Parts: sequence; C-alpha cells; structure tokens
Amino acid sequence: MRTHRKIVGLVICFAILLLFIVTLPFFEAIELKFLNLFYSLRGKEKSARDIVIIEIDKTAKRSDIAFLISNLKEAKAVGLIFPLSYPESMEEDLILSAFIKEAGNVYLACEFFLPYSEYQEGLSVLHPQEVERLTSFSLQNLPRDLSIPQAISIEAPMSLFLSVASGIGHTNLFPDVNGMISKLPLVIDYGGYFYPSLSLSLSGKDIREFFPVPSARMWINFSGENFISYSMAEFIKKNPSVSGKIVLVGKSTKLLPTPYGLKTSLAIQADAINNIIKGNFFFPVPFRLTAILLLLFGFIIGWTALSTSIRQGGIITLFFCFSWLIFSFSLFYWGIWLNAISIVLAALTNFLFCLGFKAFLEEREKNMIKDMFGRYVSPHLVDEILKDREFLVRKKRKEITIVFADISNFSQLVEEKEPEDVFLLLNNFFDEMTEIISKFGGNIDKFIGDGIMFLFGDIQDIEDRAERGILCSIAMQKKTIELKEKWKIPISLKIGIAEGSVVIGCLGSLKRANYTVLGKNVNLAKSLQGACPPCSILISERTYHLVKEKFYGIVFEIELKDQQKILAYEIPWR
Repeated sequence: MRTHRKIVGLVICFAILLLFIVTLPFFEAIELKFLNLFYSLRGKEKSARDIVIIEIDKTAKRSDIAFLISNLKEAKAVGLIFPLSYPESMEEDLILSAFIKEAGNVYLACEFFLPYSEYQEGLSVLHPQEVERLTSFSLQNLPRDLSIPQAISIEAPMSLFLSVASGIGHTNLFPDVNGMISKLPLVIDYGGYFYPSLSLSLSGKDIREFFPVPSARMWINFSGENFISYSMAEFIKKNPSVSGKIVLVGKSTKLLPTPYGLKTSLAIQADAINNIIKGNFFFPVPFRLTAILLLLFGFIIGWTALSTSIRQGGIITLFFCFSWLIFSFSLFYWGIWLNAISIVLAALTNFLFCLGFKAFLEEREKNMIKDMFGRYVSPHLVDEILKDREFLVRKKRKEITIVFADISNFSQLVEEKEPEDVFLLLNNFFDEMTEIISKFGGNIDKFIGDGIMFLFGDIQDIEDRAERGILCSIAMQKKTIELKEKWKIPISLKIGIAEGSVVIGCLGSLKRANYTVLGKNVNLAKSLQGACPPCSILISERTYHLVKEKFYGIVFEIELKDQQKILAYEIPWR
C-alpha cells in the first residue's frame, strides 16, 4: 500500500512539474508550429467581401490621399494605416485635414511602444490640446481583471488631424517566440488611458459589450485568401462602390510572417477586422483548464504506464495522443484553440518517465530477489525466473551433464571436530567450490550434506557442457588439494559425471517445491560418484565418447546397485 501511495504521489508531482515545463518558450514554439500545421490541414477560407484594401505608394502626397478620401465618403469606415505624426507642408496638411473632416468616417493609426521595445523615450511630445483630444478616444469602464499591455511612449497623429478624425486605433502586432504574427492586443494602456486597436475601432464594436478574450489579446483566425485590394491609381480609375464597406488605406512595404506565409500589415489588420465583425476569432482555452487537463491526463498516462505492460501502455498512450490531436483539430476548426501539443508532449514525457521509473522498480525488485535467493539457488536460475515467471511451472526433457561431488572422509571429520567447526569448514569449502562451478557456467542444484550436485546445460544451452563439467571437476580437485594443505585437514573429493536426458522442473507440493532434475542419468552420475576412488573423477561411457578427443580416460568396469555392470572412465588430472 505504501509503495502504491509513493508511486501515485510521484506521478502527480511529475505531472505538476510538466505543468510548469510546458509554459517555457520552447514548448510555446512547438505549439505554434502545430498551429501552422492545423492551418495547413484546414486549408484557406473565404475572406470577407466587405473589407477593401487600398495600397498607396511612397510618392503619394497628402493632397492625393485627400482626393482618395473624397471617393470613400460612402464607406462604413476608412482607416489610414500610415503615420501622420509629422508635418509635410502647411498646404498639404490643411487639405488632408479638411477632407478627413468632411468625410466623417476616417480613423487614424497610432503606434505604442512597450517597455521591451527598442524605444525607451516618447517619440511624440504632445501638447495639452493633443493629449485632451487623444484621451477622448480612449475606452472607459473596462473589466478590471484584464491583462492589458502597458506602453511607455506613443507615435500619435498631429493635433491637426486628431481634431477632425472620427477615432484612432493602434496598429501594434505581437510576434510570437518564433517571430510569427498570430495575435494582436485589442487594448493598450498608456498613461492610465485605454486605447483600442484600429481593427476594433473600424469594426464599430463596443468593447464594453463585446470582448472576446480576457487577456486583451485576440488570436487572429487568418482566412488565407486575399481581400479585395486596389492600388490608389487603380481605385481612382475604376471607382468601385464601397458603400457600407470598411476600407484600409496604407503602404504595403512591410511583410510579416503568418501561418499562411508573408502578409502585409494591411492584410493582417483586415483579417482581425473580419474576425471581430463575424466573431470567428480563435478563442484560446483558459490556462486553468489546460492545467487541469494536463494534470489529469498526465496522471492517467503515468498510471497506465506503471500498471500495464510496455506494449499495452504504449498502444494506449499513442491512441490517446492521436485522439487528442484529432479532438484538438476539431476544436480548432470551430475556432477554439487548445494547447494540443503541450498535452501530447506532457503525456509522452510522463509515459517515458514512468517507464523509466517502472524499470527502476523492476530492477530494484530483481536485485532484491537476487540478494534474497542468490544464496539458495543458482544465479542463472534466478535470472531465468526473472525473465520468465512461468519457467519453474513448466517441465521439459533435455540433454544435460550431471555432476556429483562428495567429500570422501567426511564421517571422520565429524567425529574428530565439534559440529560448529564442521559447519564452518563446510561453508568455507562450499564457497570455494561454488566459485569454481560458477566460473565454468555450472548451476548448483543442491547441497547434499557434504556433497554437491550441479548441472551444465539445464538452464542455458551449452554445447561443450561435458567438457566444462570435466574441466570444472579438475579445478575442484586441485582446489581441494590446496585447501587440504592450507587447512591441514585430510579431505579429498570423489566426483562422478554422467551425460544424458533428464526431466527438468519443480518437484514437491503445492506449498513448497524444489527446482531439480530427474532421470536414470542422475542416478548414474550419483552411482559413478559413489564408486569413484578418492581424489578421482569418474565419467560415464557416453560422456567419454563426447570428450575423448580432448581427454584421456582409463576404462573401468563398475557394478551398480542393481548388480548391473557398466563401463566408466577415470580422467587423470594430476
């Protein structure tokens, strides 16, 4: 229970950590790339026919623009998107001012500079009269919980033009972390007064009744299609009807990156106006809801990874991510922008993290099992059990090499020494023998009093198992001689080796069983060990035929317990 609580707590903590990570600019940049992908999948939409763009060239004088405005009297609103913050000539300025006043539908552009812009001082020093006129265009009674950008300076039209304009609006656009334009500020705070964007002013919407986003930034839903546009000369020549239409007049010298490629600031403003009029702007899901979804799905995916197999967890996670992207695109199609990729990346990251944590837990469990059972069963057997939990349940027949080794004069040692000393001696002796057996790839089946039964090829397939069994036995005999001289104790080994088919599996009751092998070849190896002289190695006839090219054997005829006589071979090792 405690382990489960720790796992749940860890998954929750990591999901919370992801919540903060996905707010980093790197994730925002990835999110915007997917926004562009969604635009591509959706395709282009028809642009509004009631918005007209008129492009003027650099050589156009203010008197030329005044003549153009005279042709736009029937328009719903006309936005002049170019700076009128500096004088040109007294005559030109007066002409333009008079025509703006006569038209009664002209809105002028201004630009604000924020604290992080390259301008740190005001570009325009406004006279009190200009400030009064400028503030008359500000918005009142805005919601208090809005996050409105604050400007430190402004490039505003001259008072001559401010006094006759129907309104003003800023043309600021906010680039994303990747430099692409995807949103604009609907309102900017300057000196405690709130000024609308030009797109909002031209749309005629009252912000006190209509305010789409609580952050005061509108995500532009780009149409992708071009709006009706003319050059100034072309418009004057054709003189098309603009009755009831919104007309944008400006220079198209500056191109800005958008999801549909480079667009002029005029086209971007047109898209924004179209969004506000039709109400088809993108409505971003509040971050609080995104955070809840991220935590929820992060926990679900994390728990799935921990409680299922890698394959099942991977399939579930990929299915979730794919479904979430389809769901996000469906919302995008209907004008709702959900942080699709952030949640997908969070889910994948949480899945991988939990897989790593699961692998850590399993490795720790394996090490614990090895530590607990490594002294009682072969390390090879422990490894096989950890790989395949059904290994002990299955029984199989296999060709292996069986070896029995026994201390020849153990009874004498028991009579001469105290039991505690005998235990210590046997443990030390078996430590040495176990190391040798492991070195040659053998698997200890059991310790039988003063003897050892070990196998070659029962768990792992070993082609030279018989050869290994003999080499291991020779090494054990040599080690026994060393221990005999070191401990000053008269001990010697008798070793019997047999090769053949046996049945491998667990033997015992439902509550307790031992891994072992059964068959006549096991009995044969035991019989060979019993008939073996001290300090000798006796192998079966079949074993000798497998190794006769590498080992010399002295043939013996021995009699088994059932009085059956067989041939055996002694391997000289000294």
